[in-house]
Amino acid sequence: MIDDGIDMIADGDCRIYIRRIDRVEGITARDAERTAVGAIVRDIFGEGATIGHSADGAPVLMIDGKEASARISVSHGAGRAAVAVRGNGAAGVDIEAPREQLRRVESRIRHAKDSSTLSPLELWTAKEATFKAAGIETLTLPHIAVREGGVAEIYPAGAAEAWGKRFRISYHTLDGALIALAVPE
Repeated sequence: MIDDGIDMIADGDCRIYIRRIDRVEGITARDAERTAVGAIVRDIFGEGATIGHSADGAPVLMIDGKEASARISVSHGAGRAAVAVRGNGAAGVDIEAPREQLRRVESRIRHAKDSSTLSPLELWTAKEATFKAAGIETLTLPHIAVREGGVAEIYPAGAAEAWGKRFRISYHTLDGALIALAVPE
């Protein structure tokens, strides 16, 4: 654990920072999530650090009002906020706890080439993280195939061949939450 209740997971050239989301009466869940993400960013990068958004809505790290070179991905789930930071290139992160809703949506997000050994939680978090790392505005979760060995590929609708975009998927656990990280290969 690093400063102010933030856990850190090192994964290759990425760092994932995780902080519990404090729920306060009178503050919406969304505002509590934003507060937790803001606290992570300020603790790691200093008081001048904030989160902005690109034209397509993806989070962007801002330092003293200017876009930083480091790339980030943000997720909220399992009562926590997670921020993945990569100095060179895209990354995507997702954090979730097991929940029945994932079983209900599994058939709608499955790709024919998805590994049959993945749990609904593993499948969902890997696809969400890959979606964020890919940065393709028209991408949907059923177009992402999560294969054996921690690899995800993107397939256009109805295509048998991948677009050539491959991602390395790694999983981490923290207090019952599953964290998936996707990094382009």
